[in-house]
Amino acid sequence: MLVSIIVPIYNGEVYLKDCLESILNQTYKETEIILVDDGSTDASRKICDLYAQKYKNVISLYQENSGVSKARNLGLNCAKGEYIYFCDSDDILHQDILETLVRDIEDKKVDVSCCAYQCFTKDIVWQESKENSAEVITGMDMFYNVLKKPLCSGYVWNKLFKKNIIEQREPLRFSEKITIVEDEQFVLEYICRSKNMSLSGKNMYAYRNNENGAIRKNFTEKKLTCIWGREDVWKICNEEKCDDKILGIAWNKLMQVYVYAYRNILYHNIPDKQYWKDVVKKKFFLYVKLPYKIDETWNWKPKMIYYFMKYCLKDKN
Repeated sequence: MLVSIIVPIYNGEVYLKDCLESILNQTYKETEIILVDDGSTDASRKICDLYAQKYKNVISLYQENSGVSKARNLGLNCAKGEYIYFCDSDDILHQDILETLVRDIEDKKVDVSCCAYQCFTKDIVWQESKENSAEVITGMDMFYNVLKKPLCSGYVWNKLFKKNIIEQREPLRFSEKITIVEDEQFVLEYICRSKNMSLSGKNMYAYRNNENGAIRKNFTEKKLTCIWGREDVWKICNEEKCDDKILGIAWNKLMQVYVYAYRNILYHNIPDKQYWKDVVKKKFFLYVKLPYKIDETWNWKPKMIYYFMKYCLKDKN
């Protein structure tokens, strides 16, 4: 079975070669590697083109800078594989990750396979995993694991997806209106189409804690799209009639993002500052009234109200 590996890239020249070598060194060889340069201003596009010239299974694509979601969608539109895998351009793959995820998805007869991951800064040393055998989960357990459990989480890069499920009914694509939480939204919409998922406790994806990464850059108006992302996640959980525990987790994440957004609106110069303040205030006080039974370990309600009111009182405008 062919695996299409989609790698969105933006100004990733420093770590891109390390990432690509880890992909090319996979024990599972039936792959096509789709590199999508998102309008980089460094040497990333040149590196992509060189790899495409050298390796027959590497495809180099280019788009004007439009964000990671559009880059992944372009890759999806070109993918020919029965399976889809996403990788970030500064991360490293264990040589067995694809072989393991393909084996789990086929042997366990599941719709998506997932593995554990670890973080690193410079040199990667693969950590010993407590559990290597994969377990199968279904129904609400899939939502719970995506929203809360660190082994699974809402990331796309530690999962292998089936192309036919992505393309069934209306094709599933990443939301291009948001720049944060887009992967969690994609994963949740995918499992809405799925019957089951396998979870392997083996660390096979290495996520680079990059000091120059997007999360650590200055706050911009684009990051306020996390509001729409969290609201979309909340809506998915409601539409799927998730239980109170899952709704409580989604609700807490939504409320936390309102506090995060309002605080950053106050302390950063962004266009339409008053508009964004009014939007966040209105939404916060609308959702804070919802009477859901919250998981005790996620009971942030008093804290969130306190912090939100604190920031509101600081705001003289």
